[in-house]
Amino acid sequence: MLKVAVVGAGFMGTMHRNVYAQLKDAQVVAVVDGEEEKARKIASGAKVYTCMDDMLDKEKPDLVDICLPTYLHAEHVVKAAEAGAHVLCEKPMAMNLEEADRMIEAAERAGVFFMVAHCIRFWPE
Repeated sequence: MLKVAVVGAGFMGTMHRNVYAQLKDAQVVAVVDGEEEKARKIASGAKVYTCMDDMLDKEKPDLVDICLPTYLHAEHVVKAAEAGAHVLCEKPMAMNLEEADRMIEAAERAGVFFMVAHCIRFWPE
């Protein structure tokens, strides 16, 4: 069972949470959002956190799904990778090339997978 943490409980976080609920081999163990009530709304039994650092310390997810505004991607992707979690990050990846490089390097150093959620790339043409 893949333990997933969804970070960001806005529109995309809600969409991703709904998809994980349909996967038999994935379980959302945590939802993180700065607004606790938003996280609670989509948690459906998962633990709720307002701080990703606290969640990473307590849950040890296999995958962290970053569904935050773009300007927060780099910080959270790097933290998740450094904690040893694989990372899925919503598009766009980063605000600039420097941030993108930092994210890739963090994942490589940690030996984890890092993927940007460009879903349309996987749809049949």
